[in-house]
Amino acid sequence: MDNKAEIKIELPEIINTTLSKPANTLGEKLSDLLEIIFGGITYKKKELTYKRELHFQMFKESLTKKVEAIPEGKRVEPKESIIGPVLEAAKYRIDSDELRNMFAELIASSLNEDKQEWIHPAFIDILQNISPNDAKTLLQLKAWKDTHLIPVISIGEKVMSIPNNLNHYCFLVEEYGIDQANIILFSLIRNGLIELNYVFNKDDIFQGFSFDKMEAEFTHLRSQRQIGRNVGNPLEYKYGTINLTAFGYSFVSVCC
Repeated sequence: MDNKAEIKIELPEIINTTLSKPANTLGEKLSDLLEIIFGGITYKKKELTYKRELHFQMFKESLTKKVEAIPEGKRVEPKESIIGPVLEAAKYRIDSDELRNMFAELIASSLNEDKQEWIHPAFIDILQNISPNDAKTLLQLKAWKDTHLIPVISIGEKVMSIPNNLNHYCFLVEEYGIDQANIILFSLIRNGLIELNYVFNKDDIFQGFSFDKMEAEFTHLRSQRQIGRNVGNPLEYKYGTINLTAFGYSFVSVCC
C-alpha cells in the first residue's frame, strides 16, 4: 500500500471572496500558484505530513488575517514577479512562526496599494537567508526604531600590535549569548538591513545604557569563557549604535 499522503492546498477564503475589482482574478491566480508550489510535496511519514499541513494551515490563517486588515479600496493585484517567487521561497520556511508571519506579511503587502513602493524583489532572498533569531531581532529593531538608540561596542584584539576585530557586544548577548549575538549582527549586516555607527565616547550615557558597564560585562565574559585568541592580549574598543539602514527600514515596513 502506498502510504504517501498528498497535501491538499486551498486558498484562504478572504482572498477568493473579498478582493474588489479589478483584482477579482487574484484569488484564482494565487490558488493556482499555491497548488503548484505547495501541492506537489509528499511525505511517506504521516508525522511529517501532519506537521507540514499544520504549518501551512497556520500560514494561511496568518495570511487571511493580514489581507482582511487591508482596506477594501486599497487591495490591488500583485505583480506575478513578486507573488510567485515569494510562495516558492516560503515552501520550506514556514515551520518558524517568525518567518511564516514575515512571508505572509510580504504577500499581504503586495496586495496593499499603500505599500507597493516599499516592496523590492530582494526581500524574497533575504527571507530565504535569515534565521528565526534574525527575524526576532528585526521585530525588536522595528519596535524601537523611532524611540531608541541601540548601543553596541566593537572590540578589537591586538595580536602582535595588529588590531583584529573580535566581537560586538550589544543587547542581544543577554538573550542569545556572545557567539549567537554576533552571528545575528553579521547576518543582518550582510543582508544590508542594519549598520553599526561608532560615534560615541565611553563616558556617554543615554536611555539608561552605560558603555562603561557594557565594557565591564564583556571583559568579565571574556575572562570566564576565554573569548578571543589570548585573554592577555590588549583590547581596543569603539562605541556606537545599531541602526536600520534605509533598505532595512523598507524591509521591516513591508515584512514585519
